[in-house]
Amino acid sequence: MSPQRLLMRLSCALLMLVAGSMGQAADRPNSALTQAVAAGPARVLVSLTLPAAKAGDAGAKQAIAEQREAVLADLPADSFQLQRSFATLPAFAARIDQRALAMLTADPRVSAIELDLGGSGQMLQAAPLARVAELQALGLLGAGATIAVVDSGINVSHPDFTGRVVAQQCFCSADSGSGGCCPNGSATQTGAGAALDENGHGTNVSGILAGGGAVAAPGVAPAAAIVAVRVLDRNNSFCCLSDVLAAFDWIRSEHPEVQTINASLGTSSLFAGDCDNASPNATLAASALEALWRDGVLLTASAGNQRAADAMSLPACLSRALAVGATWDANAESAGAFNCTDAPVVAGQAACFGNSSAGTDIYAPGAFITSSGRAGGLSTYAGTSQASPLVGGCAAVIRAAVPGAQIADVRAALLGSPDQVVDAKNGRSFPRLDCSAALSQLRAVNARNRSGFYSASANPGYALNLTHQDDTIALAWYTYAETGRPVWFTASAMAQTDGSYRGDYYQSRGVPLTQINGAPALLGAESRGRLSLRFTDQDLLDLEFVPASTGLAQQRRLEPLAFANPPPRCRFSSESRSSATNMTDLWWNPAENGWGLSLAEQAGNIFLAWYSYAADNQPQWITGLLARQPDGSYLGALSRANSGTAYTLPPDGALTSFPLPSVGDASLRFVDGEHGSFRYSVDGQTRTVAIERFVFGALLQRCE
Repeated sequence: MSPQRLLMRLSCALLMLVAGSMGQAADRPNSALTQAVAAGPARVLVSLTLPAAKAGDAGAKQAIAEQREAVLADLPADSFQLQRSFATLPAFAARIDQRALAMLTADPRVSAIELDLGGSGQMLQAAPLARVAELQALGLLGAGATIAVVDSGINVSHPDFTGRVVAQQCFCSADSGSGGCCPNGSATQTGAGAALDENGHGTNVSGILAGGGAVAAPGVAPAAAIVAVRVLDRNNSFCCLSDVLAAFDWIRSEHPEVQTINASLGTSSLFAGDCDNASPNATLAASALEALWRDGVLLTASAGNQRAADAMSLPACLSRALAVGATWDANAESAGAFNCTDAPVVAGQAACFGNSSAGTDIYAPGAFITSSGRAGGLSTYAGTSQASPLVGGCAAVIRAAVPGAQIADVRAALLGSPDQVVDAKNGRSFPRLDCSAALSQLRAVNARNRSGFYSASANPGYALNLTHQDDTIALAWYTYAETGRPVWFTASAMAQTDGSYRGDYYQSRGVPLTQINGAPALLGAESRGRLSLRFTDQDLLDLEFVPASTGLAQQRRLEPLAFANPPPRCRFSSESRSSATNMTDLWWNPAENGWGLSLAEQAGNIFLAWYSYAADNQPQWITGLLARQPDGSYLGALSRANSGTAYTLPPDGALTSFPLPSVGDASLRFVDGEHGSFRYSVDGQTRTVAIERFVFGALLQRCE
């Protein structure tokens, strides 16, 4: 939005998943489960009625363990064989017979039972295409980040990973019976050698994510530490979903430093859209990912390579996963993989082999990707498996570059790519990874947001309300004109290269408060001078302004207005604010442009500054401190200034007298974090009007 257009608007406006209910038995077994158990003991995933535990919550972990053991204790000892248990996930995997199935189905502590089915792993021009190389040129290599790779393992001795594999683990069960496919022949292995790669898929994926560049081209995060978890066997398959869930559970419990997990694998079953409630197993997996999300862990997952136009594998289909589809990474007359061919091929074009659905989140180059090889050299693969680690590596790098970034903002930055991909299979458009743009957006979101009221205790009589969105600060300045009459100015201050914000400030004329009644109020605005805002390291505001009437520059030092301890802090956000609980912002009614409310909420009270027009169409402002009521509304008296110290006087001039005369009262009610109503009784008029937040940027302020 141009400064002029914003100024006109500103002058006008200102201007844990809950588990199944206790007491209910598990759903009736489906026919596939019943038939499998009837044919002989079958491996199942059993969901319990407790919620998932927080990673560090010892009490919740103990409750899960106790409920699991209690359920198993009631089963005949020869009717089951425990296969997999979890620390934070309320579930277990077991091989059961018909007797155990009947008892578990009737047990009120069990919420669901489903077959524990498996899947497989889903198989550099990619770096420049995804704009990864630009970050590496700046020295942003993921130093300080720890990435977990859930795959077929890793060649720890490969020169591309020297000294950076900090932990190894294996969860790899056999298709039937006891034992497993971990390097030691068991279903679980911990420590050195546990993630030995006997297929090559995991080493290639790890190289794309975080290869150091000694042999293959550098991965996206060549300085990141790696936690390698093997769940795939030498044939690149996993027998059971519980092994993948065990990997997630172990990472949460044992490696809380991990903020990014890549899972280039998926179930053989495909699901349309977001699959969180598609089956009991999907719901259990969704619970695991929700727990990771709450811990700040982002999971990137490959969409799969079955050429589906409206379905993906699990975990990619889960809403908390970042589901990644694949594009070709170079121009060619034709290219093919997984029994499909595209011709001709353009770099960045969606590959024919990749799954896609309404739940797919982002595309990245996936064919053909040459990276680290199991034998110590190179390997080349194609697939959404190769696209997913590009996104995961980018997530790790930008998070390391912006410490403390919120996981929702990281996800939004990745999905905010300016480049789009249209998948010919379904005609849908998806963002294509642009790591450089994602970093820029994340930095903007996590820059210090300066929204709030600022005043000077040594020079009372005026205050500035700042609303900071994107690189613009919308300003409402409550002060007194050269004549001493109350006046408000508005400004659109734009960010400058030196870190300051500058713009002209304006005075408006409009329809008197008592005559608005639904009519647009703006009559006009005239420039009154120039101003500059500069913030100190101590969060103070240095204001410099040059009134057109005098041409003499003046300076003021202002501090944030605080009437509660601690006052809220504001940050940038690209998300909806409908769930926001703090209402600090500019509010208005778009149908009545020309007046507005500046609200600052602190500790259950809202300081309100209301700018409108007096009977002669000249500016006036009204203030009040509204207290929160038992019904959730805010109520308080209103005051209106009659005269004060002219803002053009030097800082050591006469001071404005306080308190101000009372002129009525007002109340605020909020429907949600973005909409509400304003009732006022002033000058013999009582009225209620709908209000909403004033928005002029893509990155908005959220105070909390």
